Amino acid sequence: MKWIIGLLVSTVVFLGVAVYRHRDAWFGDGKPRKSTTSQETADVPLPAVSFPEVQAIEVTDSSGTRRLVKSGENWVVPDRSDALAKPEAVKALFDGLDGLERASLVGRNPTKHPDYEVDEKKARRIKLEGSGGTVLLDLLVGKADQSRPGAARGTYVRTGGRDEIRLHAKSLMSIVRSDHRAWLDLRLHPADQVKVQELLEKAKTIVVEADDVNLTDQPEQPPVERSGNRYRLVLESEKVAVPKPPETPVGPKPDQPPVPTKEFEMRWKVVEPEADRSIELSTLMVEQVIRQLLGGTFDDVKGKDAKDPAFGLEKPAVDLLVTFDDGSTRGLKVGAPIPKDEAQTGAMGGMSLRYAQIAGSPVVVSLNGWAAKLFQKKATELQDPAKLAASQPAPVAPSTEIQLPPEEGKAPDPEKK
Repeated sequence: MKWIIGLLVSTVVFLGVAVYRHRDAWFGDGKPRKSTTSQETADVPLPAVSFPEVQAIEVTDSSGTRRLVKSGENWVVPDRSDALAKPEAVKALFDGLDGLERASLVGRNPTKHPDYEVDEKKARRIKLEGSGGTVLLDLLVGKADQSRPGAARGTYVRTGGRDEIRLHAKSLMSIVRSDHRAWLDLRLHPADQVKVQELLEKAKTIVVEADDVNLTDQPEQPPVERSGNRYRLVLESEKVAVPKPPETPVGPKPDQPPVPTKEFEMRWKVVEPEADRSIELSTLMVEQVIRQLLGGTFDDVKGKDAKDPAFGLEKPAVDLLVTFDDGSTRGLKVGAPIPKDEAQTGAMGGMSLRYAQIAGSPVVVSLNGWAAKLFQKKATELQDPAKLAASQPAPVAPSTEIQLPPEEGKAPDPEKK
């Protein structure tokens, strides 16, 4: 009797082990799939990528594929005339892939790939290449793990050519994008806030040469009279010492650090045209032009041959150049309007885009016409509002005396007002 019980126990254990080892195969109709490779028994983890070895990146989503290539210390976008990519975007991609080799195994059944969106049709894709085009990683990116909240959600992934479905601990949803705006550095002159402030204090001259025309295809509000003539505006800065504040009376002082004070402040004056030299300028309004030049953005890259007549950059509608006290410059040329059919492919959806070229860059970009207007300034548009108001004559207040109509049949008394 005991040997019968032992036989039954051995059989149950054997069946249990078999079911466990082949648990991923029992789906759908309950029939096990036929084993074709050793993937069902061999647990091959995802590769640990050495990011310094990566020389090219390809990101594919439902909209297309974007390729980035390493060029020296920078990353460039080949299909955008080798324009610079954003370093922070590349870093975010590498940070997201870090720890990929620790992704946990979820299953090996290829019929489940669509459920996790790691099949060839639904999945997004990240491909990393080393020198000579060697594929370092071919990763199919599926849906997010909905069992975790918010940023803690992981991502289901699969290596191209293998069946294993794995759960990566990090979210990859926001970085697997082919949109050029996700990768291109769209800033006119990249600079952080600290650098911008430093440059504002070093700005020496501003030269604007522009056509007095409407740079958009829509009526300006409020209406502006445009002559169509070419004009030139030259501004020059000077540093004026700031008077020290009066000393406070002797007494107990609060235990806090002193408020920093500036030793000087920037003031701007008109050099050209000579007729506008008497205009007192607003430092804040002049600095806003420089800020826009340093911190503004363009829409897309349109080409590399700035001499092409179609771009209109040989005789730009606006030519702006800012020179700093160390001799360095920042500038921008705004050219011809972009045809509507071509502008529709840009981020602005066809809204008054113009060709432009950033000083020092070989590429031609597209710039919103409304943004270009911020560089098309005259001295009167930069005038200090407070000084302008003070120079205007005070308005005459209307009389509050009630005027009665004259009695019928009598002429009004001329001495009564």
